[in-house]
Amino acid sequence: MHNLLFVSWMFLAVFLTGCGRLLGLDCIDTNCSDYPTRLAAQMDYEADPECRADLDADHDGVACEEDTRDEVHCSSASGCQCSGKNRDACFADASCCLWVVGRGCGCR
Repeated sequence: MHNLLFVSWMFLAVFLTGCGRLLGLDCIDTNCSDYPTRLAAQMDYEADPECRADLDADHDGVACEEDTRDEVHCSSASGCQCSGKNRDACFADASCCLWVVGRGCGCR
């Protein structure tokens, strides 16, 4: 009887732990204003897009597009040479390049 009770409690604990994420119970609500830069918000969004979906209002993979505090635009979008860069290289050139989940690196 003791073993059955123990197994039942273990099953319940595993079930509730799994459901917590499904119900969004372990996601902390954040807003774009909680991040020092748009890049910081983008990196947090990419780390957990499901949990940080509120940072991407138009659901295009770009977090906090309306926040322009840290944007620096390149002189020529056609000459930004961002296409083909991997994620790390794209983030390293964040003044000209923008990493978009599912699309890769492109010009701002």
